[in-house]
Amino acid sequence: YCGVDISGVAIRGASEIENSANSSWIVSDIESFDSDQTWDVIAMIESVYYIRIDKITEVLTRAMGMLNAGGYLLLRIHDFSKHREYIDVIRGLGSPLNNKGSLLLILPPEKGLSATAGH
Repeated sequence: YCGVDISGVAIRGASEIENSANSSWIVSDIESFDSDQTWDVIAMIESVYYIRIDKITEVLTRAMGMLNAGGYLLLRIHDFSKHREYIDVIRGLGSPLNNKGSLLLILPPEKGLSATAGH
């Protein structure tokens, strides 16, 4: 498990609750976070709308690049109608989407497909 938050206070608090050898905690903003590690699941819970709309494609494409084969990106967006502009940009990524209530599951595009808006 790797937790990322822009708040050092939040990271310190989380690390006090969960401090196993399998956990790591990083202070970073969502727009610049990058890692050589890969994961089966990346979850962005009520955080995608903290990304500038013009950075959504870049940030989510980078996140999909941090997934293991068969992995997926999970976004929780409480109010789809309020954040319609974000949903539209996400749909433009060219990745298969599965919507379940407030959850949006993004599967990375198959090899050979571009993960940029408009493709």
